[in-house]
Amino acid sequence: MNTQRIAYAAWTDFSEPCDGAARALLAAVGPEKGLAIVEQDATMTDSEREIFNSHKSTNERNLEDALYVWKGKYRGREHAQASLALIERLGGGFLTPEDENWPTAGNDPRSNPIGLWWRGNMENGIPETHRALAIVGSRDATEYGRQATAEISIHAANSGVTVVSGGAYGIDAAAHEAALSAENNECPTIAVMAGGLDRYYPVGNADLLARIAERGTVLSELAPGKAPTRWRFLARNRLIAGLTGATVVTEARWRSGAMTTANHAKTMGRNVGAVPGSVFSANSAGTHRLIRDGVADLVTTGAEALNLLDTNH
Repeated sequence: MNTQRIAYAAWTDFSEPCDGAARALLAAVGPEKGLAIVEQDATMTDSEREIFNSHKSTNERNLEDALYVWKGKYRGREHAQASLALIERLGGGFLTPEDENWPTAGNDPRSNPIGLWWRGNMENGIPETHRALAIVGSRDATEYGRQATAEISIHAANSGVTVVSGGAYGIDAAAHEAALSAENNECPTIAVMAGGLDRYYPVGNADLLARIAERGTVLSELAPGKAPTRWRFLARNRLIAGLTGATVVTEARWRSGAMTTANHAKTMGRNVGAVPGSVFSANSAGTHRLIRDGVADLVTTGAEALNLLDTNH
């Protein structure tokens, strides 16, 4: 088995998404030597340490502290090999930055994924960002929010655009369900997970996620066996924003996690749209905030949502 792929797989197991120190080390020495440093079988040269420091933000851990954390979580190359074998048995695989299908997930290499685990359809790769639209929102969706989401999602998928969301209850599920109804779309929808793909989460959406894998793709930057956590959900949101050319928030409360997806998209220079709701509904307080603060354009139809992609391309 390719040793570089094993090294990349190992890094997705013991380092966290958005671990700037991990990305700085990989930029300085690559995944294999980086892993050897974790295993204490190699050391950095002065020039490599300079590269590491140039890539690391001042508010991130220094190398010695990061190594201490990584060593406590590292489970060996054999564990990484077992994870690669497992994902293949599940009908999936593992992408690295050297692979042809590797996407450009964002403008900041310090936040891009180290590797991407997938289940489902990868024959045509991950769509270009101008052919992918993020549709996100609150888990406690109203019927209005679900209907608005379905209208935009169906229009996007029937137009050949891949709908990307987080596989959660509420708005995410409505977006995926609607996209799956498109007949002439090779990859109607992608679900980005906040944990390992050896089990689907949330359990209540397991059937939906399995259907997504049949026609689209389920992705994660976390190795099999890694459980979803609040921090990993927030990190996952920046990946949803990065994989797409624009983000639409169809219904969200004031502090919804969907707001972080919108803010990540804006930071990346992507267009953001938001669907207005009733001024009396707390479920639309977040979307109204995005529109009022100038983060998002007002969106009421699927055509308006796709216009966000056109102006970004």
